[in-house]
Order: sequence, then C-alpha cells, then structure tokens
Amino acid sequence: MSRYQIIRSFNAQFGAPPHKFLILLKTQKDRTLFRTGAQVADVANYCGFFDPSYLSRNFKRAFGITPAR
Repeated sequence: MSRYQIIRSFNAQFGAPPHKFLILLKTQKDRTLFRTGAQVADVANYCGFFDPSYLSRNFKRAFGITPAR
C-alpha cells in the first residue's frame, strides 16, 4: 500500500486522518488532566504540545470551549 492508501484507509476506519486523530487523543487526555486542576502549561508539556497556546487552540477546536472554562 502507498502512504496515501494507508491514510485513506485510516480515515475510513477512524473518521479522521492520522494527525487529527492524534491531536484528538491528546486533547481528550488534556481534558481529564484539567478536571484534576492541572495548569495549562503543565498539561501542554505533559501531553506533548509545543506550547500552551497550541494546546488551547486545539482544545477549543475539539470541544468548542477554552481550557480555562
């Protein structure tokens, strides 16, 4: 299989391309950490986001609210 076929197959199976799926997994983990009272910078570092603004942008895109809410 070519990489494009793999991506199409992944998209058909999981409903999202691999990169978006990975971001969604990270943001779900973020949400559980925020419920425990963790700070944005700590969560971003722990979950592999480059910086807190990148985490906030993806969190808002995934859930429709900012991490502070």
